[in-house]
Amino acid sequence: MNEIKNLDPSPNYDQEEINKYISMTTINAKNNHYILLGDNYGYVHSYYKNGTFVNTHKVTKHSLIGLHKHYPNALFSSKK
Repeated sequence: MNEIKNLDPSPNYDQEEINKYISMTTINAKNNHYILLGDNYGYVHSYYKNGTFVNTHKVTKHSLIGLHKHYPNALFSSKK
């Protein structure tokens, strides 16, 4: 498993491609509750618990298969 790092903060999805959320977890950081969603393009999308979008980070070139809580970090696992 790897620690989430920001590789590319601005995803450029093609209009034809459909983003599929594959994994989800919740974390607490600095008195905020976040929902993290991992997709099939290697991005992690973060939202506040009320559903407000926060940020998107490219964490791997491969599809994410899992997001995991490991205090104080969030970890991901991918296909490769």
